[in-house]
Amino acid sequence: MQQFTISELTKLIKGALTQALPAKMMVLGEVAGISHSSSGHYYLSLKDAGALVKAVYFKYVIRQDSFIPKVGDKVRIIGKLTLYDAGGEYQVLVERIIYDDTGDFYRKFEETKRKLEALGYFDAATKRAIPQYPHKIALLTSPKGAAIGDFLKTAGDFLGTGTPKLPFNVDVWAIPVQGKDVAALVVQAIERAGRCTADYNVLVLTRGGGSLEDLSLFNDESIARALKHSQVPTISAIGHEQDWTICDMVADRRVATPTASAELLTGSYKTAFQFVDAYYGLISSKLNNMLTSWTLRLDNLTTRLTAAGPRHKLQLDMMRLKSLTGRLESAVNILLTACSGKLDVLTGRLNSLAPDRVLERGFAMVMCGERFITGADEVSIGDELTIRMRGGELSANITGKGA
Repeated sequence: MQQFTISELTKLIKGALTQALPAKMMVLGEVAGISHSSSGHYYLSLKDAGALVKAVYFKYVIRQDSFIPKVGDKVRIIGKLTLYDAGGEYQVLVERIIYDDTGDFYRKFEETKRKLEALGYFDAATKRAIPQYPHKIALLTSPKGAAIGDFLKTAGDFLGTGTPKLPFNVDVWAIPVQGKDVAALVVQAIERAGRCTADYNVLVLTRGGGSLEDLSLFNDESIARALKHSQVPTISAIGHEQDWTICDMVADRRVATPTASAELLTGSYKTAFQFVDAYYGLISSKLNNMLTSWTLRLDNLTTRLTAAGPRHKLQLDMMRLKSLTGRLESAVNILLTACSGKLDVLTGRLNSLAPDRVLERGFAMVMCGERFITGADEVSIGDELTIRMRGGELSANITGKGA
C-alpha cells in the first residue's frame, strides 16, 4: 500500500484537478455568503440545490466597473478551479462575475449609479432641507396601491388625531409605479408637480415593496434626473428598509417606507402639539391656581368692604341701639319698680297723716273761717269756730280764754 503525507496527497489531488478540468470555466450558482477581508479580497460561497463551492475574488482582479454581488444573487462566475493547500479545500479563483437575468438589473443599477454619482447627483451638499412644517404635499404614487392609505393613516395615527385631520393638505398625483415604457409618465408628473412651488413645499415619490424587477422603474435615469431638478424639495419612499433605488440616492431625503415618510412629515407637528398640550396643561393649572387665589382675595376684600360699608355700619349701630334700648328699658323698669315701692311707702305714710285718719284717732281740727287754728292766741273772744272731729262738725263761739 502506497503511503502519502498530507502535503503529498494534496499535491496529487491538485494536479489531478488541474489535468482533469479546463483551465477556465463558468460556474452557475446563487451567492450563499460573502465576506470582505481587510486586505481587499472577497470570499464567496456559491450554492445550487445539491452542493456548495467556495470562491475567492482577489482585489488585484477587481476592476472599477466590477460587480460585487450580495447574498441571494444568481450569478455566473468565470475563473479556474484550484486547491487551497493550507485549507485542504478546492475553490474557484474568480476572474469575472457575469449577471444572470436578475443580475442584469444590478448591472444597469451600477452603471446609472456611477454615472449620476460622477455628475454630483448624490452629493449631500446639494440636498435641500425638508420643511419642518409642510403645508401642502404632492404625493406621487399609484392611486390603486396601498401607499396612499398607509401614508394618510400613519400620519393621522402618528399625530393621534386620526385621518383626515392632518396639519397639511395632500394632493395625489397618479403615476404608474412599475412596468415597461412608463418612465415618461412618471417624469412628466415629477416635472409638473416640481414646478408648483406656490402650491407645494414637499414632493413625495412613493410605492410599497416589491421584487427587484418591480422596483426597477425607480432606477431609471430619466426619472432620477427629473427628481434632481424638481424645484420642490423631494422625498423618496420606495419599497422597504432593505430596498435602495437610484431615486432614493437622488432625492433630498430618503426614507424606508411610505409610512416612514408620513412620520417624517408629521414629526415636527407632533412635537409641537405635545409641546402645546404640555404648556396648555401647565398654563391651565397656573390659571386655576391664580383664579383660586384671586377668588380668595376677592372674598376677603368683599368681606372687608362689607364690614367697612354704611350698610354694615348701620346694622352695627342698629344692633348697638337695640342693645342700649334694652338696657335703658331694663334700667327704667328697675327704677320704676324702686320708685313704685317708695311711693307706696310714702303713700302709706301720707295716708296715715291725712286729716281724716287723725280725726279717727280722737283729734279735732279747729277752723276760724277758712283758717286752721293751731293755738289759742290765734282767736279772740266772740270768734265763731268750726270744730271737725270724728263723727261730724260742731259750731262754737269763744266766750273766754284761759292760760
